[in-house]
Amino acid sequence: MATEPTVYECPSTQCALGTVGEPGYFTSGATLEQAVMLTGKPTDELNEGTDYGEGVCPNCGTLGTAVP
Repeated sequence: MATEPTVYECPSTQCALGTVGEPGYFTSGATLEQAVMLTGKPTDELNEGTDYGEGVCPNCGTLGTAVP
């Protein structure tokens, strides 16, 4: 049986993932390529777990928090 994916809440009030006054939610996280596009930084300046990867909002690049 497959497990449910972890759902994360984006804490950024500027993120367009949520609606006005409400946080956005996502599963998984931003890829390295998405982080490069969001930040403009080269790949060697980005860190997995804080700049990209599981739990990083794919829309704005902010580290989210897991929702129980």
